[in-house]
Amino acid sequence: MQPGLELDISLAKDIGEGKREALDRVVNRHLGAVYRYVLRRLGPEQESLAADVTQDTFYMAMRQMKRYPRGTRTVPMRLWLLRLAGKQIARRKAKPAVVEFEDPDDELASLREAIAGMHEIEGAAIALALFEELPPEEIADALGVSRRAAMRHLRNALQRINKAQAEELEDWSIDG
Repeated sequence: MQPGLELDISLAKDIGEGKREALDRVVNRHLGAVYRYVLRRLGPEQESLAADVTQDTFYMAMRQMKRYPRGTRTVPMRLWLLRLAGKQIARRKAKPAVVEFEDPDDELASLREAIAGMHEIEGAAIALALFEELPPEEIADALGVSRRAAMRHLRNALQRINKAQAEELEDWSIDG
């Protein structure tokens, strides 16, 4: 069993039994990782939205916590929460929203714009790889797909990023 997984399962069972201290421990263990992931997916000027999405993620998680020990014995809670956060982001993206970056020439802002324009699962895969530095196995777990599917989504995302960069270079000229 993976490190921390036994603790996560135990905490989930305790939460299912209504133990408040278990809920506090889960939030303390995973809040930072979930918020950082959401903020990186949404962009630098989206702290308030990231906080809302993070809160919604934990609310959804608490409603589903009784199922965690039964259905996800091999998925660490952090990855399960990141998967839920991805679903919350997708719901928010389904609603029209405009994300603006301060400096459009910033490479990170360009990368975030490229990710924002991708299919949701591809954007999530590349964000987990680049921003969370997760290996393919953990990306697959977080997305709820096979390792092979996760690698396909990563490859597609990288191809989209490369295509976007090539289009930017075509628009650039020396004569300015």
